[in-house]
Amino acid sequence: MKKVLLKYNNITHLPADYQHRVIDLGDFYQQSPFNSDFKVYYVTELDFALASLDPSTDWVVVVSAGHCSQDRNIYNKLIVEALKSNSPMIGHILNFKGQYPHIHPQLFAFNYKTWVSAGWPSWEYSGQTEHFIANAIETSSETFHDDYTPHWIRNQGHLQEYAVEEMQVGSQVIREFIEMGLTIINVPDHIRRNKFHLYPDQQWENFYHFLQGQNYNGSVYEQKKYADLITNLQKQVKSQYYVLNTEPLQRPEVSEKIDHYVGVAAGLKLFATATKNGFDNKTQITYFDFSQAALDFQKHIIKNWDGNVSTYESICANFKQSSPYLFVCEPRGTYQENLNYLIEQIGCSEETLQVCWTQYQKLQIEFIELNLYNKQDISNLAHLIQMHNNNYLWISNAFWMEYSLVMFGKDQLKEFRDNLFVELQTTESKVYLDIEDTWYQGIITFGN
Repeated sequence: MKKVLLKYNNITHLPADYQHRVIDLGDFYQQSPFNSDFKVYYVTELDFALASLDPSTDWVVVVSAGHCSQDRNIYNKLIVEALKSNSPMIGHILNFKGQYPHIHPQLFAFNYKTWVSAGWPSWEYSGQTEHFIANAIETSSETFHDDYTPHWIRNQGHLQEYAVEEMQVGSQVIREFIEMGLTIINVPDHIRRNKFHLYPDQQWENFYHFLQGQNYNGSVYEQKKYADLITNLQKQVKSQYYVLNTEPLQRPEVSEKIDHYVGVAAGLKLFATATKNGFDNKTQITYFDFSQAALDFQKHIIKNWDGNVSTYESICANFKQSSPYLFVCEPRGTYQENLNYLIEQIGCSEETLQVCWTQYQKLQIEFIELNLYNKQDISNLAHLIQMHNNNYLWISNAFWMEYSLVMFGKDQLKEFRDNLFVELQTTESKVYLDIEDTWYQGIITFGN
């Protein structure tokens, strides 16, 4: 199946710097699945972009400026829902009285070949008044909220006269699909729960002020909720810790022996990476973080966990109970599911994992409070790495987090990142940098 993801900038009428800040948020919240098979394009004119696609394209997903989700698989889930319902289109259907049905462009998916066979009808807002006779539309009795968000719409089997004041986004496509006898479905609750939209075209001055570091004074519910979220994250970020990881292990694998594993204090990934690559009793480990809570959690599991998968959750619960003033970041799904995923990536059994953990506990392990947004701290990290021949450095998404993107902006985060790269290049050691951000995801090698 050939799939395309279009990141649609539909706020080009607003100031350029504001557009950039909103698009930067999109780069954070609109990530493709790991090992994605989507072709991704940034577009400003939707109809022109669609007309330029490979004719063999099967499905197109469109995500607009201001749309947010941390579910990387949300785009595939849209397609799956459409296929399950034998529908060529899924989106936020809006069926207001006195208008023709349309969609909110925040997120939708459609079968490209069906759209082509319908005659390439326009997607974009036209605002035109139209009078026409077309098939009447039947709507589901159930709605998601209010009375204008039906679960589905379809051909009712008889004609009706329409007098439409404004043809909105997707109206022309819906009209053609209905004429073809096709059913169009709305985005179901289980997908809605994992997404939100910031409506950046509404009260944009207030939201722009917030993105520039000021208080949010607007009244758009979704923007206010997001501003409150980021404000809380800024307050609690140094008091939070992660018990498990969701990102993959390194790509590609490192074949040579590593003397020193150094990484952020989050979950079990540093241990899992060392286990997958292989370590011995001379391997040294360094955990660093700007959150003392994260370092304390790592100390707790290294001291108290025996490596038995079945007891990990209880060990985490003990730490949570003893530190009620800290904020725990727990994974989606059960602990067992996430640990199974980790074991699968390592390529070992639960028994082997436990043996490796008991060996890992005996290594020389250090814990350092260190902030990658601080130039001196980055220099200190480079000095630490300089003391070892072959280093594996895992920083996860340290330069690409929710609160920091709003607090510093993409350009400043890139400057922090570049500063780290310069420091690593000046060491005489070899460094495998495992990084997960908008600029690169995987391994970057420094040194000979």
